[in-house]
Amino acid sequence: MISIVCGVDVSKAKLDAAVLPVGSRGSFANDPEGIAALAAFCLEAGVELVVMEATGGLERQAYLALWERNLACALVNPRSVRRFAEAMGVLEKTDAIDADVIARFAHAIDVKPSPPPSPTQQRLSALVARLRQVTDDLVAQKQRRAAARDDETRQSLDEAIAFFVRQSKKLEGEIAGFVANF
Repeated sequence: MISIVCGVDVSKAKLDAAVLPVGSRGSFANDPEGIAALAAFCLEAGVELVVMEATGGLERQAYLALWERNLACALVNPRSVRRFAEAMGVLEKTDAIDADVIARFAHAIDVKPSPPPSPTQQRLSALVARLRQVTDDLVAQKQRRAAARDDETRQSLDEAIAFFVRQSKKLEGEIAGFVANF
């Protein structure tokens, strides 16, 4: 069982950290300099595992950079952490409290490190995410076209639709190439 854990609450601007059972706390910018400072903070505290919630990509830069600095990391489900907090009677929600709850959660369920994806997996994930965005944009443009009342608007939307169809086919081809090489 891992004994020293750093829970990190991730937001767009900052990374709030709580180290248990040491009790150290810190707040760092969510940028390369802040992540380097977080890494130094964790190393100084003897952290064995850094745990953060998967927050739609805001955690990605810190997660990968900490692994590069030989700090084991794990991502956990935010909903599970919130339910754990509620079960513990922690109803307040601040960044510092959330960092502490993440660390407690990691201790309680004995979270294990989750190694980062390979560069190929990261690229494939980025392509899939972009395809999802393009598909959503394509659907929106088609809906707008169906509601368009004049020829100029329909022509403009047809051009946008053609662009998104080309993008979609290009991305699908790149994804197929990755899958074929696995």
